[in-house]
Amino acid sequence: MPCGLPMTHARLNTGIPGATIIPVFNLSSDCVIARWMGSTGDRFLHVEQGEYTINGNGYTITGPPNFGLASVSGPGGGFSGASLHLNNVTIRGFGNSETILAGSGAIVTARDVTFKDGLGGGGIGSILQFSGPTDLRNIQVLDNGSPSSGRLIITSSGSGAVTITNSVFRGNIVQDTFGVFNVIAGSIQITCASISGNTYPDGSAANISRVWPAGSFKNIPCPKKKRKEDPTAAPTATPRPQIAATHVALQAATGATFHTTFGLDSGVHFRQLDGAGIGVQSIIDA
Repeated sequence: MPCGLPMTHARLNTGIPGATIIPVFNLSSDCVIARWMGSTGDRFLHVEQGEYTINGNGYTITGPPNFGLASVSGPGGGFSGASLHLNNVTIRGFGNSETILAGSGAIVTARDVTFKDGLGGGGIGSILQFSGPTDLRNIQVLDNGSPSSGRLIITSSGSGAVTITNSVFRGNIVQDTFGVFNVIAGSIQITCASISGNTYPDGSAANISRVWPAGSFKNIPCPKKKRKEDPTAAPTATPRPQIAATHVALQAATGATFHTTFGLDSGVHFRQLDGAGIGVQSIIDA
């Protein structure tokens, strides 16, 4: 494993003697998976039973366009179910099968993962297909699909719930009549996602979602950022209500009686002050 992954396709199954049982793969360099003799449309890693993690450490896994990276089995068919966790890795160039295919009940998580330059599966296949509990955070799905075989970008089928947070979906080609997110059954919830530049093969803008009757889809925008107050800023003074500078208005507002030597209409100006002005000689002089 010069880059940290098996040299050839592997069955990851804790219940089979002789199977590859390395619960954590730590990449030490970029991995380029050469074409192998498996069937077109197959996956390089078969995660059949147990819990497995690929820590990319910032490196890239590149595969040829004749197969996908990993399938993850759910409970059934003699398996107790499997889970796959992807961290800090770029996965690019897979096709003719889903890059990640998760069966019903299979658990998948991804943190800081980029999926790019994939072609998707055959027929109405997809770049990513989940049928079990899935949690994707800080992922990027970029420039997947092709004009001749536009593929789905994210699909959910089965009874699984897919949650996607703080992620980017840009520049993907989506198969005609479908959407970037497709919910056959189960649910997809995205929170604070950037979705732009995704098109159908003819170049028209792709719909964000297509939801079948058994599915549900929710798109939650990013929360608004609260404006931080500057602790060094001077407090804003609240202006005091002004009363018209006439003795008539002041007399009506205060009940006071005013007298001047030459009459109230002889050019005298009036202004109401608070109690702090009482007895101030400069005010009295004025």
